[in-house]
Amino acid sequence: MADQPMSRREKLLQQQEPSFVGRSGELAVFEANLRRNENAREFRFLFHVRGQSGVGKSTLLERWKGYARGSGATVYLDDAVHGPQEAMKAIADQLALQGLPMKAFAKRFADLRRRQKAAEHGLPAGEGSPGAEGVAQAVLSAGGSAFGVPLGGDQLARSVGQLWGRRREQRDGELVDDPVSALTKVFVNDLAEAARDLYRVVLFFDVYERTGPGLDRWLRDLVKGERYGELPLKVVVVIAGQGKLAPAVWGEMSPHVEEVVLDSFTEEEARDLMARRGIADEDTVTAILDVSDRLPVLVDMLASHRPTGPGEVLDPADTAVERFLKWETDPTRRQAILDCALPQEVDADIYRALVGSEAVTGGESWLAALPFVTSHGGRYRYHDVVRTQILRLQRTRSATDWARRHTTLADHHAHQRTTLEPALPDVYDRWANEQWRDHRAAEMYHRLCANPHDTRLAILDDCVHAAGTSTETLTRWVRLIHHAGHDSGNTTLTERATALGNNTTEADPQTALRHILAEPGLPTTTRALAHHTRGQYHQATGDHPQAIADFTHAIRINPGNALALRFRAYSHLYVRAYDQVVADIDRARALTPDNAADHLLLSAAQHMTGNLDQAQVDLDRAAELDPDSGLPHLARCFAHFVAGDPHQALAELAHATSPGPEQELMHILRGWAHIGAGDPNQALAELAHATSPGPAQELAHIFRGFAHIGVGDPNQALAELAHATSPGPAQELAHLARGLAHIGVGDPNQALAELAHATSPGPEQELIHAARGFTHLTVGNYELAVADLSRAIDLNPSNEMNLASRGGAHYQLGHYYEAIADFSRAIELNPDNAWNHHARGSVHHAAGLLSAAAGDFDRAGELAPDEVQHGRWRNVVRYEVEGRGDEA
Repeated sequence: MADQPMSRREKLLQQQEPSFVGRSGELAVFEANLRRNENAREFRFLFHVRGQSGVGKSTLLERWKGYARGSGATVYLDDAVHGPQEAMKAIADQLALQGLPMKAFAKRFADLRRRQKAAEHGLPAGEGSPGAEGVAQAVLSAGGSAFGVPLGGDQLARSVGQLWGRRREQRDGELVDDPVSALTKVFVNDLAEAARDLYRVVLFFDVYERTGPGLDRWLRDLVKGERYGELPLKVVVVIAGQGKLAPAVWGEMSPHVEEVVLDSFTEEEARDLMARRGIADEDTVTAILDVSDRLPVLVDMLASHRPTGPGEVLDPADTAVERFLKWETDPTRRQAILDCALPQEVDADIYRALVGSEAVTGGESWLAALPFVTSHGGRYRYHDVVRTQILRLQRTRSATDWARRHTTLADHHAHQRTTLEPALPDVYDRWANEQWRDHRAAEMYHRLCANPHDTRLAILDDCVHAAGTSTETLTRWVRLIHHAGHDSGNTTLTERATALGNNTTEADPQTALRHILAEPGLPTTTRALAHHTRGQYHQATGDHPQAIADFTHAIRINPGNALALRFRAYSHLYVRAYDQVVADIDRARALTPDNAADHLLLSAAQHMTGNLDQAQVDLDRAAELDPDSGLPHLARCFAHFVAGDPHQALAELAHATSPGPEQELMHILRGWAHIGAGDPNQALAELAHATSPGPAQELAHIFRGFAHIGVGDPNQALAELAHATSPGPAQELAHLARGLAHIGVGDPNQALAELAHATSPGPEQELIHAARGFTHLTVGNYELAVADLSRAIDLNPSNEMNLASRGGAHYQLGHYYEAIADFSRAIELNPDNAWNHHARGSVHHAAGLLSAAAGDFDRAGELAPDEVQHGRWRNVVRYEVEGRGDEA
């Protein structure tokens, strides 16, 4: 690309270069890379600029941005973003302004926000719908009981419920469980499409020492291209920060990073800058070199007003602020320079709040001419070195003025925030709204700077809301507290930020909530919300006992909290406290009636307690309350399952054809029903359509494993089940399937190892004990076989196979009369099974009851005349009865 003609814009940029002093090598490196073919060995798609504060990183990035704009599109991110989701949204917003909309990402991001809002109003975030999981549990359990197939129980129900609960808001199984991954995959596709017709797209990540802890691993994976999909090489990423990239995160990528290390100016570069400012007096030059340590921002600041002698150049650490201000003769601007350092960034509204409402629109633009101010899209930010000095001067000069000015800024942001609230009546809507959140963050920063003691409880309450919104939001609030402590010189605030979550890493919600709950004097509303929020996190990790404890605390503080009652009912369902589920939902319904999820949960609890009629009533009511969903079909399907009619269940499922995740669930249910109907081949055909990532795919692998067992192919079942290894609710079911498959391939020891992990107390427990008992029988563990088979028979006294297997174990132990009783009951259940008659004949024979034995072998021979074993033993017993020994 080096021989391409230069554009008019590139020529303009080239002619501006003399005004940018030093860094010629750094400019050349980036410009050459922009022109280089992506396939060239020397091409780099990842740059890292590092150096101490004040060495000119942001200034260099500004010049690089100028070059990049001539080659395509650019995006600039600073510490206004706090995590991957905010970063992706900011990138999408900036590209949209350049005529490159990322429509699929924008839609998926909106889907996530809607789903999170739904979770906040009644469904546990990240776990699917509790009511949906409950109905899935009821349907699957009913089918398992009716058909004797191993496809019921709460583990499976939880996974199926994850699909059902996302029927409207979600396109795949990842959006809520792993929102960053789900969003990033769509983001990568959209970004690649946006870059398709451009020569380069350059993403700049500035002040990475602040944003890196929240972005590091995500950005590494994005650049690497393995986890989320590959970006085209024309997408170049530039990271700028004070320190080295974390080796634990970026070590593998280090050979691919173009490191650009900035240091202080060389003496030649510093002298060159001063010469351009017209400073020729050697004593003045020497003074600036001495007091600035050749730090670019200080050299530029001290030289920008052209001191005429060394007496006008003083130590920046002492009175550089006052010395600098003396060149500004306008008293209004002098004060504005000081005041505009108080906010972390300045825009037109903040400027007017500081200098007075009479300020003309655009009157703040003169700030951009200051050598220590950078501007981006109408926002102005002081360089950290200069801002730190001004803040120190402000707070030490007058504590009263310091508090008053910060209060003015806090009130400004509070006013801006409250003007948004009529359109955001719900608390969740406010915290989910980026503009509202920005004003609230700025308000709290300034209130902490003005009066940290009086703001303590308010900021703790904010942190609870932030934790309930997202980890990114909580991380932002923890850093907000840290910055307020640093900028105001208040170590109590910095220590609190450290306790809530280390400022250098992503905040941990449970750590923060534990610290908040230990704070003295916490208002009851904040304490209740903290317990509720922590309960949701416990639910998300499957720790339902702890979730119940936290929701109980929240309900004790506020007995009218219907949402906490529903969340607690959801956890009670998973610890099988079904009476408590009913009690909690009854209380919730009294507070807010006609909630479909309530009836779904009640249906699950009623089914698990054996009240199938009431379970159907509640499911029907849920369908009435939510008629536009697939619930009506599912309700009728449930009735057919309970009635033991898989064919009618399939007929009902044939009507459920809506697209999306709901259809994914229907494929799974149809596959399962085909197994129940004795058609594993059709089950395999149906389950072939379940291909979405997430819990659907895990279930599809498990169900296909069972179907392969059903068609007599245990080896293929094991191959399928090898993909079902994700830890989670369905894993016990996978252990059961693998145990059955190992029985099928003749590996009883491995079967027992798998079945030892299958400990679910759900309806599949009968099959677990039966399979384990049968396997113990085959390896000669007869007492263990009797124990397991007895448990299976307790669960289902009418299972002929379990009775016959236990009869066989009793026979091997010499318990002949117990064996005769088991085989007799098996024969009552199925009088036409020749082998049960044969087995009872063998026991009668061993017990010396020869006439009874002869009768059993006679009947076996009648039922299966072609089976020679029956005839042989019939002859043996006949000879013994006639006193002629055991000839034959």
